[in-house]
Amino acid sequence: VLAIPKLSSQNNQMRQAVRRLSTITREMQSTAKLHGAVYRLVIDLADGPKAGSQKYWLEKATSKTVLTPDEMNAPEKPADKDDEEAQKAQALFVPDEKLLKGEKELPGDLVFEDVELKRKEQPITRGKVYIHFFPQGLADEAVIHLKGSAKLRWSLVIHPLTGKTDIQTEYVSLKELSP
Repeated sequence: VLAIPKLSSQNNQMRQAVRRLSTITREMQSTAKLHGAVYRLVIDLADGPKAGSQKYWLEKATSKTVLTPDEMNAPEKPADKDDEEAQKAQALFVPDEKLLKGEKELPGDLVFEDVELKRKEQPITRGKVYIHFFPQGLADEAVIHLKGSAKLRWSLVIHPLTGKTDIQTEYVSLKELSP
């Protein structure tokens, strides 16, 4: 009897985190249009789906509104460790804390299972993944797969033309969504 409320509370926290991530992607699309800048959602999958080791945060491009394929996947470029201003000026992207304060971890047993990007052949299961939102209102076509305890799974489908995100309560791949 004592375990049921705790399990229910964890499930509610996981659902809330999925909705919050979906809302953040919608806000990034609007913010990119409003500010005329490229934004990206960074998902650090670390070494795979282990609770507590994965994080996500938001970054904003420092100048360009058009990126080359190499720039889209480039991590921040480190400069001299002692010169913080030089590091910021040299980086293509800098952390943006207007929509999301710092790095966030997923609650409980919720983990990023993988992320599919249209520009990549295989789902990404390790390392950092970058999902871009452009000033024209466009976004990378992507599906973020999340897995909770027991049989809970979600797919956050990011539409490329609108930047909007749909939540599916099952694992849905990009191939299934393509006509």
